[in-house]
Amino acid sequence: MPRRFAIGTSLGLSSRPAAKRKGRASRATAAPPARGLIESLECRLLLSRTWVVAPWGGDWAPGTFNQPLHTIQEAANVAGWGDTVLIRGGTYHETVRPANGGVTFEAYNGENVTVSGADPIGGWQWNNGAVYRASMPWDMGAGNNQVFVDGQMINEARWPNTSLDVSHPNLAHIGGYANGVIYDSSLTQPYGFWNGATIHLTPGQQWVAYTGTVTNSEPGWIQVSLPPLSGWEQPTAGNAYYLTGKFQALDAPGEWYRDNSGALYVWTPNSDYPGWHDIEAKHRQFAFDLSWRSNITLEGINIFAATIKTDWGSQGLTIDHMNASYLSQFTSSWNGWSAPADSGIELNGAGTLLENSNIGPSAGDGVYIGNSGVRVINNVIHDTDYSATDAAAIRVYGSNTTIDHNTIYNAGRSGITHRIPLVNILSNVIHDVMLQTADGGGIYTSSTNGAGSVIAYNQVYNVHATGYGGAGIFLDNNSSNYVVHDNTTWNVDTALKLNFTSYNEQVYNNRLGATAWSIEHNGYGNDWSGSAFHDNAFYAPVQWGWGMASWNNATLGGAPAQGTVSTPAPAPSPVPKPAPTPTPTPTPTPTRTPTPAPPSGTFVSGDARGVWSAGLYGDASGVTRLAGNVIGNFDNGDWLEYQGINFGSGVSTFTATIGVPAGYAGQKIQLRLDSLSGPIIGTLTTTATASWFTYANQSTTVSGVSGVHTLYLVGLGGYGIGALASWKFS
Repeated sequence: MPRRFAIGTSLGLSSRPAAKRKGRASRATAAPPARGLIESLECRLLLSRTWVVAPWGGDWAPGTFNQPLHTIQEAANVAGWGDTVLIRGGTYHETVRPANGGVTFEAYNGENVTVSGADPIGGWQWNNGAVYRASMPWDMGAGNNQVFVDGQMINEARWPNTSLDVSHPNLAHIGGYANGVIYDSSLTQPYGFWNGATIHLTPGQQWVAYTGTVTNSEPGWIQVSLPPLSGWEQPTAGNAYYLTGKFQALDAPGEWYRDNSGALYVWTPNSDYPGWHDIEAKHRQFAFDLSWRSNITLEGINIFAATIKTDWGSQGLTIDHMNASYLSQFTSSWNGWSAPADSGIELNGAGTLLENSNIGPSAGDGVYIGNSGVRVINNVIHDTDYSATDAAAIRVYGSNTTIDHNTIYNAGRSGITHRIPLVNILSNVIHDVMLQTADGGGIYTSSTNGAGSVIAYNQVYNVHATGYGGAGIFLDNNSSNYVVHDNTTWNVDTALKLNFTSYNEQVYNNRLGATAWSIEHNGYGNDWSGSAFHDNAFYAPVQWGWGMASWNNATLGGAPAQGTVSTPAPAPSPVPKPAPTPTPTPTPTPTRTPTPAPPSGTFVSGDARGVWSAGLYGDASGVTRLAGNVIGNFDNGDWLEYQGINFGSGVSTFTATIGVPAGYAGQKIQLRLDSLSGPIIGTLTTTATASWFTYANQSTTVSGVSGVHTLYLVGLGGYGIGALASWKFS
């Protein structure tokens, strides 16, 4: 390989440094170093280097302005700590994997630089009507393929037809459901038309979407095979769905279909010849792979049809002035609670900064934070989670994180989701979220000890949903220890929602406008001991828990003035203003019809024969709730509590969907009723599966149970009893 030399930065050093002395040898008698050694020392140890990349460059060029490299990867192979890679305008179809950390990748002089995960498709031939075909030899997998016409994503062939607006799809709705059959009079296709198709469904309470398979069909109905669903997620009339996976569904402009032979069929939005357009298909998942690379800077680089991969070794990253569109694509979701963590911009390295960027659309997250000390500031994040899974515009699993001064809109579920303590969410504008699911919010957490997390100076509006509705700020399922102040909400179902126990919340100086409730709870065990609510303005009725204190709140008519709340820079975590002697205020709880049923978390009189997601427990000890409501860290003595399980006249079998690697089998899950020392109705001894997350159904007999009870699952054995996904009785 020819030797490369790029642009150096002069540090005032001699080009011929003194030779190394040996003993008392004079400088005059010392042998001069070889020129190659001098160049190596200067380039690699003393000087920062600048490498230049351009679409017109050469693979073996030296990387100068006059002779640039052709790909960013060629520069990434040779750039060392402290070097800069200047990228000339153009589109680069590659995944960049730097060889070293400490490198800055920068668009030269503000030129338009795009790293694309898509590749062009050509060689179009007429098929029939306005449909043309070409070869697409690569396959990203079922539900993961993605096709673009002139930079605009078009739809995989589907029914019912929809527009190209990913956040507001046209959907069908179930007319009725029984024994695996969905009834819908809009299904007019002939017998067998939909056999083998994929159904995309937000079932039951419509918390998240799942996919299944159509096994039989006739006009007016389809029979479907669905993944395990909890008792609150059984399909019911009104649930939204759509169908894909059939060539016959390619019946409208703006659709495509790829068959198993690799033939891609496209009907362009203008119903014209695809060769007149830039047709591309997704071919790579990542634009940059920064795994185990620290202190990398990406400046002014756009990303198309791809995202950024990082891990815990990717510390100290800076991503600035990036325009990232179509970060991820997936429509298949066996379990809608398990949104992939690499669907958005991954920030898994501690101390990472993401700023001044435009992010979206994305089938999953816009941004995923998996480590501590991350800051996300001054970004616009939009059209995320159009797959309707448990993703978000920003999803946070890293503590000591600050999310501030971002604008977030058009999300299938929540705007900002966090399930980790010590997160500060400040001065964001969030609107038009919860577009395809229910029971979430603009800012959402579940089962989290905030440990003083601050939610302040945010504006949240236009949040509505079916079922349990949409909240501006939602502290769900026993979340406690939050400071919530100086937020403004309007045109939301509920301004601030707190479910079950909600200890030590400090809520003050908020302006809580809503269409139903300024403050709401779910009516089950609402112990708010240690919480204080003061100096708030309520523009809708309020439901209080018990044990809390309130003072100096105002109940007003109308709604707060919109868009007038200042958003100051983040300040230190405020301390609530003390009152002389605040006394609990036993404000009567307004009535509401119908009385809200329990949301995800604790179930009342739930059918034991339904499939229950393991993570939707009422109480637990020792375990960890993982993505998808899977239970991990389930060890000896740990336990899970599920309230109000209705065993009816009796059951005979307990089945757990569980992953157990080799070497961990033979441990037990004990089933007890009503207390940890209550009667034992059965004990499951585990057998091995391929891995923690290779699930299999494992069963044991049970006896001596009927009626409604609290169920305890108790671990017996040692470490790692299994990764428990769901359970049911029969």
